[in-house]
Amino acid sequence: MKKSLFYLLMPLICLFSCNSQETAPTTVSIPNLPLTFQKVLDAHGGLDHWRSMQQLEYTMGDSADAETHFIDLQRRRTRIETASYQLGFDGEDVWVSPNLAAFPGKSPRFVHNLHFYFVALPFVLTDPGVKLEDIGSTTANGQAYERIKATFGEGIGDAPDDQYILYIDPQTFQIDFIIYSVTYFDASRATQYNALDYDWVETDGILTPKAYTGYRWTEEGFGEQRYARAFSTAKYSGTLTDESLFSKPSNAEIDTTGR
Repeated sequence: MKKSLFYLLMPLICLFSCNSQETAPTTVSIPNLPLTFQKVLDAHGGLDHWRSMQQLEYTMGDSADAETHFIDLQRRRTRIETASYQLGFDGEDVWVSPNLAAFPGKSPRFVHNLHFYFVALPFVLTDPGVKLEDIGSTTANGQAYERIKATFGEGIGDAPDDQYILYIDPQTFQIDFIIYSVTYFDASRATQYNALDYDWVETDGILTPKAYTGYRWTEEGFGEQRYARAFSTAKYSGTLTDESLFSKPSNAEIDTTGR
């Protein structure tokens, strides 16, 4: 899965379309981004609004399997709280507390921002090093879509060979689903796609997933269902609620395995 890229604040030149009616929508034109993608950003809450936020928090799953995620949106530090372990990225290291043995998966580094990247689409695709291409319209699952393809520059993130293709509703310009590849463990899988189908809800003026469902991707569209995730208590904040959330605990062990 594509590793979240370190968020850099960059100057943004905005061109506003003027309209005499105060209720008419205003479209922000961002240089070098496809027009369709600019409309997607606006439909999901607006890039300026998203960039004004400092922290995102959400809970994924429920009962004993629940995970609460905290993300420092400006520095891309993360913390995941579960009943049995805590996992985080402090800007330098990926760590697990109370120890690496408490983590049940294959790679803490792979997981630390795995779901955040899905949750924060389309906004994370404006990060430095992301290459966006309008690849035109198509029909999938019996519906018409516009498509934007995202690839990554050499050395960008932990898995620069990952690819994302957004399937966009041509009426609302919201992302209906995406297909994506996972190359963190195997770079040769760059064009072997899975699909992720979204159910959106508005959170503090920004669309965030209420749930999403993963499928295998076939030439005909969705194949076998792979998993489903539900989200609750999602909220954005204009300030960091607790700076200590993103500090490495004294008893934490650092993941040094890399890829």
